[in-house]
Amino acid sequence: MRKYYWYIVIFCRKHGLIVVGSIVAAVFIFSLALPIFNRFLDFKKTIYIGVIGKYTLSNLPISIQQEISSGLTKIQVDGSVTPALAERWSTEDEGKTYRFVIRKNITWQDGKIFQPSDVHYQFNDVQVKNTANDVVFKLKDQFVPFPTVVSQPLLKIISVPYLFFFTQNKIIGIGDNEVQSYKANGEKLDQLIVNEKRIRKIYRFYSTEDEALSGFKRGEIDQLSDLSEPHDLQIWPNTVVNKKLDTQSYLAVFFNTHDDLFKSNDMRQALNYALPKPVDETRVLGPISPKSWAYADVGK
Repeated sequence: MRKYYWYIVIFCRKHGLIVVGSIVAAVFIFSLALPIFNRFLDFKKTIYIGVIGKYTLSNLPISIQQEISSGLTKIQVDGSVTPALAERWSTEDEGKTYRFVIRKNITWQDGKIFQPSDVHYQFNDVQVKNTANDVVFKLKDQFVPFPTVVSQPLLKIISVPYLFFFTQNKIIGIGDNEVQSYKANGEKLDQLIVNEKRIRKIYRFYSTEDEALSGFKRGEIDQLSDLSEPHDLQIWPNTVVNKKLDTQSYLAVFFNTHDDLFKSNDMRQALNYALPKPVDETRVLGPISPKSWAYADVGK
């Protein structure tokens, strides 16, 4: 044993720095340099997209969630609900119980089989039971649009190796589009990269609309959506502004009817007559969108 001990001591004295340096260089190459090199070899088109709002890894915008995963159901453009991760569903107990049969051979993006026990929705006053093949939701009362609620994509946060000695959280879904990486300041997301087949989308998050506008003008992002107004971007060079009606929001004015001015029905009626009545889809007759399942054309 003494002979081998001295062999090791002499080897370490003579080649120790080379061995340690080689290990450090290998860690650097495989954990840092190699991913950067791979990015240069990846010829995907890259789009930088601005997102307004404070988001975390567990609370992503619904549009990004829909890119990287699916829910038990899916809402179509016409408002109808079709199966997605669920093969089919049925109602029991006079509409108070919903049973969703899970599709076979569905896998998460880490290769693990998707199971009924993976279905986690944050519902209040709803009992959830899992069997080998289905998920059962027991409601207190009837709720006809319940299949629309479970259209929210299902996601999972896992721990993955990072720099050989560390781990970091990664969000995964079900589908082809996958989150490549992200940057966060504490829990607040600063950037999220989503890989699609031919496009890489880099989402950059801004707390306010003004910050997002400044980021756009600095060239940090190529696209910016959900603005309340075009601001001065309509005259910004090489910029196209597309206006889209948000049918999920409406503007309402609430009057204090205890005020002497608005106690009079004649005054309120006069205001109604004075307001312009658009004939296109910008006018609403109530708080419910015409595209909603609950809309009924029976109001004044």
